[in-house]
Amino acid sequence: MSKKILHFFASIFIVVLSLCAASCVDDYEGQGSSDSKDKQDEKPDIATIVNSCSSCSSSYVDYHVNITIDHTILSKLPNAQLTYVVGHAERGSSTCQVISGGNYTIIPTVTTTGNRTSVKIKFPFYYYFMAKRAEATSYVDKEYYSNATVDCEMYLASYMALKDKSNMSASERDLYNAVKRYLNDYQNEVRGSYTVWVYISIDGKNYLVKSINI
Repeated sequence: MSKKILHFFASIFIVVLSLCAASCVDDYEGQGSSDSKDKQDEKPDIATIVNSCSSCSSSYVDYHVNITIDHTILSKLPNAQLTYVVGHAERGSSTCQVISGGNYTIIPTVTTTGNRTSVKIKFPFYYYFMAKRAEATSYVDKEYYSNATVDCEMYLASYMALKDKSNMSASERDLYNAVKRYLNDYQNEVRGSYTVWVYISIDGKNYLVKSINI
């Protein structure tokens, strides 16, 4: 199956995605921050609690980034309001973009048992392209990253639908092989360039837990 045929269907969604990405730019403003700036602004006691009472691990499976945060912060700050923030950045950058808007908002799965909280976060690798589009200044770059996101979203949906199917038809096998090839091409563009910043937000202020190179 040719990429032109697949891209024809993907192009139907480009305008919708462009509108979504453009509307998200305002959400990104003020979200990016350097580690050093965070440390200057943090209250030392809360920063110490976050550092001593939290851990973060990650894996990369089936074109998805999987993050687990484990913490006991509420045992030290029982009245605190906690949320979890993921920033997306070019490796080596001092700023990051927070993806939000519609189906692209990352919604963590939070489980609390006693004083221990476990947070599961999952999102696809192509969020890198969405972050790049938000900071792009030229029309050509914005169009490329929009198209790359739409392509990856469509290919990944097909891949996930087919990967565990035991008896594929010949056409399904062709589709599976094609979308996997295209996903690998885009993935190769991202791997080695992408850093994810994981924050715990306490009463509206972000505290960096870990930066993860994808």
